[in-house]
Amino acid sequence: MKTELISIRKVKPNPENPRTIKDAAFKRLVKSLEDCPDLFNARPLLCSDRTGELVVLGGNMRLRAAKELKYKEVPVIIMKGLTEEQEREIAIKDNGAFGEWDYDALANDWSHLPLADWGVDIPDDFVAPSEPEDNRDAEPQIDKAEELNKVWQVKTGDLWQIGEHRLLCGDSTKKEDVGRIMGGEKADLCFTSPPYAAQREYHIGDFDWLKLMTGVSEQAISACRENASILVNLGLVHVDGKVSRYWEPWIDWMEENGQPLYGWYVWDKQNGLMGDWHGRLAPAHEWLFHFANKPARANKTAATKYSESGVTHYKKDKVGLRKKDGKLNGFTMAGQSVNATKVIDSVIRCQPQRGGIPGHPAPFSVEFATILAEVYSAKNGIILDPFLGSGTTMVACQNLSRKCRGIEISPAYCAVILERMKTAFPELKIERAENGNI
Repeated sequence: MKTELISIRKVKPNPENPRTIKDAAFKRLVKSLEDCPDLFNARPLLCSDRTGELVVLGGNMRLRAAKELKYKEVPVIIMKGLTEEQEREIAIKDNGAFGEWDYDALANDWSHLPLADWGVDIPDDFVAPSEPEDNRDAEPQIDKAEELNKVWQVKTGDLWQIGEHRLLCGDSTKKEDVGRIMGGEKADLCFTSPPYAAQREYHIGDFDWLKLMTGVSEQAISACRENASILVNLGLVHVDGKVSRYWEPWIDWMEENGQPLYGWYVWDKQNGLMGDWHGRLAPAHEWLFHFANKPARANKTAATKYSESGVTHYKKDKVGLRKKDGKLNGFTMAGQSVNATKVIDSVIRCQPQRGGIPGHPAPFSVEFATILAEVYSAKNGIILDPFLGSGTTMVACQNLSRKCRGIEISPAYCAVILERMKTAFPELKIERAENGNI
């Protein structure tokens, strides 16, 4: 096979390349080509013409480095007549010293192939990647709530500092209580899951659900930044043989008070609850209502298939955005990397927390809280949860380096939260505010 010098514009990176490269290694690769360009000639790009384009099978990282160095032409060996399986085998076998295997890509698209036979060092957890060690948690001991409070001795009005987080045993409808937990700060996000519908009990006897929600919402709005989002998880309730739209008067109130329903999302809880359900399908979802007035942009946290691949846009120069007068401007995406991340979609897919709490047969999990906290807040951001429950939002905040400001009305549940945080994060300093304020 002969080596040809071909315009770099005609050579396309492999969008399914299972190799990745870290920044430091990529810089070393660029420097090696810059210092000794003959290395490129000694190891040209391996390309297939099966699709009608020259797609790189071996040398995607070198192609990326060549673009960084403004190469106009690159050495290429064109491999003709390959099948798709042969292309994949060559892509696996032709691996260099600078890159690393992207095991997520291998697991998703390549796991049916004899990777070990082709020289890939397969890790033990290749099929089922283990949970990152920094995502810690402890089982909330809800069934021992009263017993735990004999240890913690939480009373209504107590304010606790838990590392960078705060917990108030109080009423989130009261301005003074919300003021104490916020301490003059403003929240970047309000994320919560209230007890839903009036027939639920939450250690406070019968209550007017609309009055509760408007009271909490009024204080939450005042505690948040102007561009903050308010995310509220609610579930379905059936009354007299039909779905109760109990949330509608509250949504109207939110809009009247400057917080329109900005988005309406679905939480897919993965598995339907067991039961007959009187002819209905087994419930496996809940709602997530998103209220906002000119909110900050959502963070792009979901990985795309191009994550760390170095794949670039194929558009030619000056075929980008068109002006109002119909002329093309100079904008082009040619040579720019395709986004490695994107905004998550409107269906959040994860399982609930094991075991219910009053008002919730299947409360949201740390994973659910983590997904949303990452999207709508930044590192060291402040997240308010006016119904902290068993402390799930606080656990997610600790794992993500966010600061939780949580209110829980039940002293016993506050004890559950304190015990959960102490067990999961023993390094955190936990102290009660002696003077009632922090």
